[in-house]
Order: sequence, then C-alpha cells, then structure tokens
Amino acid sequence: MIRLTILSLLIGLTFIANAQRKMDNQGYARFFSEAPLEDIEAINEKALGVLDFSTGKVAVAMNMKDFHFEKSLMEEHFNENYIESDKYPKATFAGEIANFKASDYENIADSLTQSVKGKLTIHGVTKDVTLPITFKKEGDVLVAKSEFIVKIEEYDVEVPTLLIKNIAEEVLVTTIFRLK
Repeated sequence: MIRLTILSLLIGLTFIANAQRKMDNQGYARFFSEAPLEDIEAINEKALGVLDFSTGKVAVAMNMKDFHFEKSLMEEHFNENYIESDKYPKATFAGEIANFKASDYENIADSLTQSVKGKLTIHGVTKDVTLPITFKKEGDVLVAKSEFIVKIEEYDVEVPTLLIKNIAEEVLVTTIFRLK
C-alpha cells in the first residue's frame, strides 16, 4: 500500500513538472448587484487562477470569505445568510478553452477573445457554463479577463421576500488574472 501511494505521488509530481502552467494566486474577482434599493459590490483579491498551456485547461478557486464589501454588515449577511461561507467556503471553475493552441498566446498583438467551457460551482451547486475570456499580453504576463452574469437562483442562493428589492436576481461577475 505504501509503495502504491509513493508511486502515485511520483507520477503526480512528474505530471506537474512537465505541465506548462501559468498561474496567479492573487487574482481579482468582483461581483456587482444592481437592485432598485441598493447596489452591492464585493471584491476578492486572493483568487487562484491557473492555465495549463499543454492542454488549454483552466482552473479557478476562491474563498468566499475573501470577498470584501464597503459595509461590514453586507459582508456579514453575505457570508452568513446568503452564500453560507462556513458550509460552502469556495467557488470554483474548471474548464477548457475551445480550440486552444499555445502558439496563439505567444504573440498577441492587441487582444484575443476565446470561450471557455466548464463547470462553475457556487454555494455547493455546479452548473455547466460557457464563459468569454479575453487575453492580453503585458510584457511577460498574460492577462486573462472574463465578465459574465450569474443568476443567483440557479445556485440555490435564497433571498428573503422582504429583501428582494435589495439584491438583484442577476449578478455581474468580473475576474482578472495576471498569469505568470
């Protein structure tokens, strides 16, 4: 059993060493909710984003408690009542860029927009999604930006009837990763 575990670990380390990955462990994620009574914005600057240049696979993970709000009470309600961060601590995305060719990313003149298809998990609910992603080169850094809409009802986030005018049914999510 110990030999099998060591063999599995060595195979995994070999795969990691051979993969051509770029990552950002201080990625930016923002969500914005525009509602009749109140706009709500939160920012997370500790998101992890990885792009594997050998496969075109993308992975993103972020702790929900790393989202910060202008008002501390909003942050408390977000974590305790809506997203239930103790029960569902992370949001994740795992997918693959359509028609990925690593050579397309070496000499981007202005920007390159692609689609990434995968699974988005929020509040313990996983959905198949296709998201836009735009790449730009800034020196040796590949900047990846995505903007998309999340319908909170699809992820079983419940809003009390009393607060329905405070929280939008659709939330704009923006992510930016500086991949190195």
